[in-house]
Amino acid sequence: MSNTLAPESSFLIAEDSRVFPWRSSKMHLAFVDGIRAMAALFVVLAHAYFEPTDGYYAEKWINHIGLSYGHLAVDVFIVVSGFCLMLSVARRNDEFGSFVPYILRRARRILPPYYAALGVAILFILAAAHTYTGTVWDNSLPLTWHTVVTHFLLVNDMPLRGSGGGINYCLWSIAVEFQLYFTLPLIAYWIVKLGNRVALTLAVVCGLAVHILLPQFNSATPWYFGLFAFGAVAARETVLGRVSQAYRTAAYALGIVLAIGIVVAGKKFFDVNEAYFDTLAGGAAALLMAATAQDLDVKRFALTRFLTWKPLVSMGAFSYSLYLVHAPLLHAINLTVHRFASPSPVTNFGLLIVCIPGIVAIAYLFHLVFEKPFMSASKVRQS
Repeated sequence: MSNTLAPESSFLIAEDSRVFPWRSSKMHLAFVDGIRAMAALFVVLAHAYFEPTDGYYAEKWINHIGLSYGHLAVDVFIVVSGFCLMLSVARRNDEFGSFVPYILRRARRILPPYYAALGVAILFILAAAHTYTGTVWDNSLPLTWHTVVTHFLLVNDMPLRGSGGGINYCLWSIAVEFQLYFTLPLIAYWIVKLGNRVALTLAVVCGLAVHILLPQFNSATPWYFGLFAFGAVAARETVLGRVSQAYRTAAYALGIVLAIGIVVAGKKFFDVNEAYFDTLAGGAAALLMAATAQDLDVKRFALTRFLTWKPLVSMGAFSYSLYLVHAPLLHAINLTVHRFASPSPVTNFGLLIVCIPGIVAIAYLFHLVFEKPFMSASKVRQS
């Protein structure tokens, strides 16, 4: 059953795709892969920073190098998802199509590698990583039947009764993203029927309202509903050709405010006000994505050229696998190091950084086996 959201954009049918290149479904979103790669690498680096001491170093200087906020990369991933999924809707003149095929495509795209990574983490815990070590991996313990079932059902982010750890402490965000897929029809409907501003306001307010009124659900990061909508609105603005230089200026301004806030306020303040920092980061990411998309033809800006750099784009193609497997790999390396030596936390962090290329290589092999066979054959990546 087809569901056309609104006739508002029907005029697009007559538009020339040379004037509005984003109307073409054949355009490969190279810069999106570049963004994914950068976000995934930042997460790996941040977790390498957290691995030795769970992020608490005696040396003061290392606590101010900006790696306490790997969580911000997840904000970017959520915005990217909203952007890519709404982009395909906007290209079809705002026709969403049937819901069941849509959600089955999303499940086929993300669940096989997710379940493979979940199985690897469970085996890793059973075989070698079931002991508390004072590292960030402790967040993955203990392994219980409750955590296995909730992770399998992708409700491990919900405040359900039971006990246990995160199995692979990164997997919470996969549950959040999969749940957000179910909200896309509503967001798309709001955008087309009510307009971008009203739709975005509704999404942000609803997400933050749950955060404020039902704090027991904060483990599910309900404010990500607003970030998902940021990406969706940015995609539709891009297709409609409404993006201007002001988007890039606003993105830079928000980014500067965010950076200053993080440095000046400190991690404790960030943790308490996480929802608001995330919303600010989501807005900046969405604006920058729209501005970069509009610059693809001419690549006037250095950032566009960097994000479409072939090695970065290639890594972006398997960034999901890198995100899924890096945490157990970091902990495995750390356990191995401590079998033969007792380096200081700072030295330990340095050793983990040196091992990141190897982690990327293993993630690529994981991608070839568990992710690539389930990716769409389309040249346009919408995952």
